[in-house]
Amino acid sequence: MKEKIINESIIEGDLIFDGKLIFKCDCEIIGNLKCDEIYSEYSLKVILNQDVRGYQYVGGNQDVGGNQDVRGNQDVGGNQDVRGNQDVRGYQYVGGLQYVGGSQYVGGNQDVGGNQDVRGSQDVCGSQDVRGSQDVRGYRYFSFGSKYKFGVLGDVVKIGCKEKTVSEWEEFFTTKQKIELEPDSPAYRRLHMGFNACKALMGWHDVYRKPEVKQ
Repeated sequence: MKEKIINESIIEGDLIFDGKLIFKCDCEIIGNLKCDEIYSEYSLKVILNQDVRGYQYVGGNQDVGGNQDVRGNQDVGGNQDVRGNQDVRGYQYVGGLQYVGGSQYVGGNQDVGGNQDVRGSQDVCGSQDVRGSQDVRGYRYFSFGSKYKFGVLGDVVKIGCKEKTVSEWEEFFTTKQKIELEPDSPAYRRLHMGFNACKALMGWHDVYRKPEVKQ
């Protein structure tokens, strides 16, 4: 793979390179960034969009003004601020705070050392460890080994394209209603188990259960 050393602290315009970019200082790119790999022990700021076809390592803070697409693994030692959508196909590690202004997709495991703020939906296919507080404004998606994705937003669960409240889904499964699957099939039972996993994961047994009123 070809390599290119970047010594400039400010680059005006797009930075596009078919190979690996190695940054030797803090750098601000006033345009788009597109390359095969990134290695930087410093902070990196991209005013517009970032497209990395492989692995990305940024030892300092990372700031992306638009969308971010990383098709390999991502390792950020400091804070990360992505104001558009974020798509990381491999695992993701962020040592500090993480902010994503749009939707977030991570194909592998996710490890965030500080607080996490995602303004859109979130889909993490592997395990997730957020050691600070977590605020996801849109749906949080899980698979639980089922054919359909499970989306969670407040007291609403989305299975595939069907949206119902927790109580409506409980009635649905109790009465064994159809959702393109026969109620006695293994796939249907996996859906039911996935729904129960959503409730357990989000703490719905305690959060959404109304307390009994004593007379």
